[in-house]
Amino acid sequence: MTVLLVDDQQSILNGLLSGVPFAEVGFDTVLTAGNASEAFDIIQSRPVDVLLTDIEMPGENGLQLIEKVRAAHPGILCVPLTSHADFEFAKQSVRLGCFDYLVQPAPYQDIAACLKKAFDRRVELAREAYDRQLGSMVRVNEPGVTGSMVVKLFSLIPEEVAEAMHYLTASGYVIQRDTPVRPCAVIDLPYLRREDPSLTQDGLMTAIRESFTLAPGHPVTLICRNPYRQFMILLCHPDGVSAPPCTRETFDAALRELTRRLQREPALYVLPETTLDRINGMIASVQKLTEENVTERTGVIDSSAPAGTPAFASPVADQLPRWKALLEQNKYDILLHEMQAFLERFRQLHPSLHMLSDLHQQWTQMFFEHLSSRGVSILSLFTGEYTYAMYLECFRTVHRLEKGILFVLDAAAARMDIALEQDDVELAKAYIHSHLNQPILVTDVADQVNLSSEYFSRQFKKETGLSIKDYIIQAKVDAAKDLLARSDIPVSLIALEMGYDNFSHFTQIFKKICGVTPSDYRKDCRERG
Repeated sequence: MTVLLVDDQQSILNGLLSGVPFAEVGFDTVLTAGNASEAFDIIQSRPVDVLLTDIEMPGENGLQLIEKVRAAHPGILCVPLTSHADFEFAKQSVRLGCFDYLVQPAPYQDIAACLKKAFDRRVELAREAYDRQLGSMVRVNEPGVTGSMVVKLFSLIPEEVAEAMHYLTASGYVIQRDTPVRPCAVIDLPYLRREDPSLTQDGLMTAIRESFTLAPGHPVTLICRNPYRQFMILLCHPDGVSAPPCTRETFDAALRELTRRLQREPALYVLPETTLDRINGMIASVQKLTEENVTERTGVIDSSAPAGTPAFASPVADQLPRWKALLEQNKYDILLHEMQAFLERFRQLHPSLHMLSDLHQQWTQMFFEHLSSRGVSILSLFTGEYTYAMYLECFRTVHRLEKGILFVLDAAAARMDIALEQDDVELAKAYIHSHLNQPILVTDVADQVNLSSEYFSRQFKKETGLSIKDYIIQAKVDAAKDLLARSDIPVSLIALEMGYDNFSHFTQIFKKICGVTPSDYRKDCRERG
């Protein structure tokens, strides 16, 4: 909460700042201003809860400031501070609706007591405004507001739980802290992944509530959306005392109706029965169950009867030698097909998150070793659309892991193609530099890498930025420049050394690239030392 102190005397402001324990009476922010104009600018630019202002100031006085503030920001509590016990000032303060009135010299403890009362009143006003707003929201948007209250029942903060209980009982729900409840959770993957923009939070909550209302037993249904975009459900008896009227038939029927409404089957997790005062860890429990559902099963999932995980008949260790061989042979398509088939068999066994994480680690190590042996960093494969962080997290579900390996294999295949192209270019460069004393044709270079001259010319220019012909000329000129600068060999012999029988043609090419003739270049080098 923020208090603004206004006085034209800096010594008084300093005394207030050092003498009044603002933090102890609830104010975490204390602002100061030296005149009314500066104070009003501050109020216009940021939230202020309480204004403590001197009345007698040059120019616009404190009462004029309060009048402007009350007109523009009526929620701010104003306290005038004066060194004259003038009845007229007191009357004006009342007329302006000031919260209190202090006469200097006021002891710091009196000022602190006044500010504490102002703080308490500000909190009370905020609560009243919140209640009015909530009442309006309940009338306009009952499902959403009820949901915001239900989610507070799961809180670890007693005040939030008490607030939720207050509003839910006021809204007609017969519940107490020891009311028996059956917690459930609905996870709809298209909604969770934001793949269905047509389905709103309130729409899904209404569909869930009505689906349980139509189910056998007709339990009272309290629903909210938790921070993970999962829908938490508390089923209870209408009398708020008896056990929830829920059987497996209730859950099956509710899920069938919800599936009909959504045109797809979500997952319905059913948790053990408990009481309202023991549900504060349920959101974390549901998130854990969701994380363990790596195959993204739907339907009714009863967490009180977990199914055992059978041993996998085809362990990854048996497959690794073949997969590594396929990688070495650059047979990425075959490898992807085999890994996808492996994942499909894996999926049928309802593996745990730990099993999927282990599989992800072994595959990542295999990819890392393969790419490292080719001089490629695995980090270089990733893009802004699919990042390394996304790959590291893809073990969360079978679907995401499959997407991850597809990306890595596609990116690795593309990178290996580039690497092969780069090897061809380096081989061509080496050939050119070892034959500078001969006439070199583009076809001669392409023949060295067993590629057509037209195709390899495009590939060479993509890698170097130069055509093969221009690269040959540049390499010959660079070699000639070195001989001119470091030897006394005649220019005509240097031209022959670079494979040019026509001296004038060599001079013309050299001047076109370097801007000077070979002789002038040698002269310039010697003059520079």
